[in-house]
This record gives sequence, C-alpha cells and structure tokens, in this order.
Amino acid sequence: MDLPLTGLYAGAHINALGDGDNSLIDYQLTVGWESEIRLGVEAGYKSLSLDLDDVDDTQADVDIDGAFAGLFFHF
Repeated sequence: MDLPLTGLYAGAHINALGDGDNSLIDYQLTVGWESEIRLGVEAGYKSLSLDLDDVDDTQADVDIDGAFAGLFFHF
C-alpha cells in the first residue's frame, strides 16, 4: 500500500497450508521508503514455520524467523 506523496509504503505477504496435523505458515511484514530518484530502503520481519507429523515416517518441526533490512534501486 503506497501512502500518497510520501514515498512510504507498507505490506504483508501471508501463505498458509494445512492438512490435519501438518502445516506450513510463511509470512512477511514490510515497511519502506522510496525516493523520487527510485533509491529506497526497506525493513521488516519474516517468519517460516513448518510442522510435519508422521508423513512417510518423517517428522519435522522447523521455525525460522527474524528481522531484515535492505537498500534498493528500481531501474
């Protein structure tokens, strides 16, 4: 979502999949700013959670999450 006349934006991406006791949840929250010369900065938080319970004798419980930041240039 662009905020008018500021160069600021915010966004969210959410993906989820579930089947019984098995689940995958992936989300990202982002805020950023882009200048008139298309140079910008972005920061946010990303999380990935995978829970597999007895799929072909395989079990997994994985959680990865953390903050991120970056610079970019649109051309």
